[in-house]
This record gives sequence, C-alpha cells and structure tokens, in this order.
Amino acid sequence: MLVLGCLLVGPAGAHALLESASPAVGGSVAEPPGEVVLRFSGAIEAGFSRIELHDAAGGLVAGPAAVAGGPGELRLALPVLAPGTYQVVWHATSIDGHMTQGRFGFRVGK
Repeated sequence: MLVLGCLLVGPAGAHALLESASPAVGGSVAEPPGEVVLRFSGAIEAGFSRIELHDAAGGLVAGPAAVAGGPGELRLALPVLAPGTYQVVWHATSIDGHMTQGRFGFRVGK
C-alpha cells in the first residue's frame, strides 16, 4: 500500500527554472534586440508570469506583459533600445502553481 501511495505522488519541487535567455544572461549584443525570450525547464502559466525590462537607472522600459512562446517559454516585445545596460526581472509560475523569479543584466552596444 505504501508503494502505491509513493507512485501516485508527483515529483516534488516541480519549479520552472530559467534554462536560457536571449539576450544571454550577462551578455552583450551589438544591435538592440526586438524581444526578450526566456526558456524554462518546464511548462509555465503565461497569465501568471511576467517579464520587465529596466534601464540602468531602474526605469521601466518594457513589461510586465509577456506572452507564451511555447509551454516553457515567455517573450516580451521591446521598443528600440539605446546603447546601454539593461536588467531583466522575471517571475514565472509553473503549471503546478510554483513560482520562481530572478533577474539578470545584458548590455546593448559595444
């Protein structure tokens, strides 16, 4: 009976963790990107997840609206960015309700 109970329990801690980003975490791009794309380790609820882009002074540049690009992907359309440093702040809710969050920077220009 105990074995059956263990088989019915899903995997613990099924958090959607950030696996990759475009622009890359801590990266630099010569040309301004048209969007931020985040890929997670599992499916997420886009309606309960968000991405924000902030400039070096902390001002909001884009977001928090984000759209699903697939089961484990969020996308945020960007305005034309000036050269400089930007910070992506994200919150992702996995389909089982667990929330993860993080932030990272990238640079536009040489």
